[in-house]
Amino acid sequence: MGAEDFVKLSVNCRTDFATTELSTAAELAFYRGLIYCGLNNTSGFVPRRDIATLGPKRVADELVAKGYWEAAPTGWSFRSWDKWQGDWEQIAEKRRRDAERKRQKRREERAALFNDEDGDAA
Repeated sequence: MGAEDFVKLSVNCRTDFATTELSTAAELAFYRGLIYCGLNNTSGFVPRRDIATLGPKRVADELVAKGYWEAAPTGWSFRSWDKWQGDWEQIAEKRRRDAERKRQKRREERAALFNDEDGDAA
């Protein structure tokens, strides 16, 4: 599991959902939508063609009506995605830097291992 293989979810979300009287089906679609967007790096966008994987279309309409999603011509977007999840380009750059840092650490560990073996033979 990588450093950013997750999506952020407020610990207060259930209270927020109850306050807005969000249905159980819409709540589930919200969670599934977070996962979908995180897995597919869509920056919070759910295409219309994929709504059935999250729930019936009526849940998308409910999420829009309650202010959690925004309607777009070809699907829906999470409101405040960048605020909570971060910008995809920033996440990709962080992943690249982390991968490079780990590669460098492995190189150094291998070099140290070979240097130890050379020292033991002398």
